[in-house]
Amino acid sequence: MKQNSEYWRKRLELLEQAEHKKATQYFYDLEKIYKQASYNCETEISKWYQRIAVNNQISYQEAKKLLNRDELDEFKWSIEDYIKHGEENKISNQWSKQLENASAKVHISRLEAMKVQMQHQVECVSGREVDGLSRLIESTYTDSYYRSMYEFQKFGVVGSSFSILDEKTIAKIISKPWTADNKTFSERIWGKHRPELISKLQNDLAYAFIRGDNPNELVAKIRKEFDVTKRQAENLALTESAFFREAGTKQAYNELGVNRYEINGTLDNVTCGVCQDMDGRVFETSDMVVGMNSPPFHCRCRCTSVPYFDDEFTQDETRAARDENGKYYTVPADMKYPEWKSKYVDERFTKGIKDDIIKANKEVIYNLEKLKKSGMAKEDYNEYLDIINNHENQDITKLYSKYGDGVDGIKLQPSRVSQYDPTANSISFKYSENNGNKYSTLAHEYGHYFDKSLVVDKLSFNEMENLREITGFKNYFTNIASQSDEFLTAVRKDKEHIRSIINSDVRNDLKYHDSSHGVQDAIDGLFPRSRINWGHGETYYNRRYAAIESYDKMVRGTKRKQLKQLYANMGFDVSNQNKVKAICRQYEAASEMWANIMSAEVCGGETLEYIKMYLPNSYKAMLEILKEVE
Repeated sequence: MKQNSEYWRKRLELLEQAEHKKATQYFYDLEKIYKQASYNCETEISKWYQRIAVNNQISYQEAKKLLNRDELDEFKWSIEDYIKHGEENKISNQWSKQLENASAKVHISRLEAMKVQMQHQVECVSGREVDGLSRLIESTYTDSYYRSMYEFQKFGVVGSSFSILDEKTIAKIISKPWTADNKTFSERIWGKHRPELISKLQNDLAYAFIRGDNPNELVAKIRKEFDVTKRQAENLALTESAFFREAGTKQAYNELGVNRYEINGTLDNVTCGVCQDMDGRVFETSDMVVGMNSPPFHCRCRCTSVPYFDDEFTQDETRAARDENGKYYTVPADMKYPEWKSKYVDERFTKGIKDDIIKANKEVIYNLEKLKKSGMAKEDYNEYLDIINNHENQDITKLYSKYGDGVDGIKLQPSRVSQYDPTANSISFKYSENNGNKYSTLAHEYGHYFDKSLVVDKLSFNEMENLREITGFKNYFTNIASQSDEFLTAVRKDKEHIRSIINSDVRNDLKYHDSSHGVQDAIDGLFPRSRINWGHGETYYNRRYAAIESYDKMVRGTKRKQLKQLYANMGFDVSNQNKVKAICRQYEAASEMWANIMSAEVCGGETLEYIKMYLPNSYKAMLEILKEVE
């Protein structure tokens, strides 16, 4: 019996550790969102102090004054921008309506304006927290259920055919409250954490003006309030994740007829008294009650339940399980989880959803023939196809469906530099090793291919047409998505955005996180000689200007002067030729930004969060372009 118990403890501990790591990564991503929101509040407050403070103080009377005409115009511009980017920031419909009402006001005090600015940051954080936690919990529940099924079937726990989880089923499960106060995680964020933080920030603001605090004192209070709520968010994420991990395991118990379970409360060296007392106790599955005889027993609890059997089992055998028709099939004991999931979950799921996809008029890609022949392992090819087919952004699925096989060739070449060759219309790639997702390079090179290939009638290319006319270099200045007037405008907005927030702390954050490579590359391209750790380098980004310069020197031409005049007519600062050169490198930067953003959108995760934080305008522009793809 000891061998039995120890085996299950070991297997379920590994599952818990994997899910706990996932929850920790989610919080790490969320922590950056909180940090950015706090920074945004601090920036807005600093602007007000610079504008209206006397002796580094703002009196309450001064704060209560109505906005003057210029201040009101600026405030309304900010509100319009909040509304415009509301969907990507996951703000609620209620807050969106409040913003519209605020925008319509003709009389509003400075204090009210500051409160709106701070509340908006909280609304954005809360929206993204709910969205991220929902995805974490869905993933945790699903992984726990399937991995439990895998372990049980592999070692002969035979019951009825297990269910394939669909979106509606999972949504119903995670929307059901389980805590004593009958609140879901969403209600806890929207109904408790959000209003509490808003109230504290707004009170801190008013009291700071009444007391005559200097900006540093007020900023310190703002940081403290965000830190407190951030800790609440961490506790919530780890506890909710623990509950839904156990919920997934419990469903596996029920479906396979596991009648009893044992508490494993010895996951780490530091175990609380409650968990020590529960460790090793055995309960009936039908009597499972969270907090009483089933984890989590407390906030951030890491206890697990493991199945309890009276009989012994042996490893390295072939085990039997039943399919949906009641027939038995064998599961080799040495079968790995990815292989099991592909065979017994993904194939059934794909078979079941094809008709639903057709009925819902959704795109589905059954095959990417060129990628299939690239040399990828079958499981890698299937995994990438799943990423595209199940992507929450249907425009990505449509893009691959329409253009994915238009590339003439794709080849996995681990020993060569990854690239898209527009002349041969071919992709060579290798797996990423240090960027958070093994397929990020493949998605990046696909991004370059899509940039060249997609057709969008609504895009304009006035700048490219002028450049071709001036330089005669038709192959350097082409009508592709990343060189459209619309995307270049967004790129230049992001350049100013980065310029406004970059400092030593930001550079260090980027420097030590591999997921920021796309943002680092953008900085390398947009700002001469500003590479942090990652980027294509000066020669690469200056190559278009270098070609023009080389031509002028060869024939004593005037193309650089004409280029300078064009940029002057567009309103750019061209006070010296280096500034002309810096503008010209933006085209290469835009091309790489497009591919990096495309890769982040496909692969998701922390890389995408960095893109949204540092390149919000370019990210939004790309999404809008994809919606218009012919």
